[in-house]
Amino acid sequence: MILASDRGLNGSPGGRIFRTRSGGSGIATLVAGDNVRITGLCIEGPDTAQNQNRGNNVLGGINAYNHIGLEVDNCELSGWSYAAVAFDRSAGSTATGYVHHNYIHHCQAKGYGYGVAKSFWAALIEANLFDYMRHAVADSGAAGSGYEARYNIFLTHCIDAVFDMHHNPMPPSPTSHTGDLYKIHHNTIGVTDHAAVSIGAIPGIGLYVDHNRFASEFATVYQWESQGYGKVYMTQDMVGGVLYAEGPNHHNAIPR
Repeated sequence: MILASDRGLNGSPGGRIFRTRSGGSGIATLVAGDNVRITGLCIEGPDTAQNQNRGNNVLGGINAYNHIGLEVDNCELSGWSYAAVAFDRSAGSTATGYVHHNYIHHCQAKGYGYGVAKSFWAALIEANLFDYMRHAVADSGAAGSGYEARYNIFLTHCIDAVFDMHHNPMPPSPTSHTGDLYKIHHNTIGVTDHAAVSIGAIPGIGLYVDHNRFASEFATVYQWESQGYGKVYMTQDMVGGVLYAEGPNHHNAIPR
């Protein structure tokens, strides 16, 4: 199935799907099948403010709950207190997809505020423009989880780590783990006052961070000390105008 409009054609903003806040939580577009494409739309929520505390009464833009193959492209998504695009699942299922060439902004609610949120399995996140986020990309850290993020631009407004891989299980403990495989490459990251990448524990296979452009050495990769260090590989990144063949040190003690 394809849900499409004409965003960008002769200056068109695309068809508008929006939700006003009327209490409670919910998703504007809940994907009800596999291999759905959503393209060329403006999907707008009501929660644009920074650190807005909605508790668990958060709203989402698109959610491929328990479905595979969702493609979201050429959309503008904004104002979602949960996530602009989410790949959620119940136990034993998968939710996968491809998010590319979108403008995602003003998703920055307290405790949530994700551009793309994942709970299990894999997704490709490519050539998007992000700004005014809490976490631009977040992952639950469940066993088997991971993603590839490439050729994205992250502008300067982010109130927490740009990429966030959670501890699993929560709360953090010495036995927590973080997913399997993450590839973050060829991105431009303008944030300077928070970690660009925060990983909660040691991943099953590894976190590979290469050929990115970081604005500051302070805002590179942070791995939580309480779960130990390992399986984080930084190569050929431009950091503050300096090309590093390896590193810089990914054990930076960035204040949390």
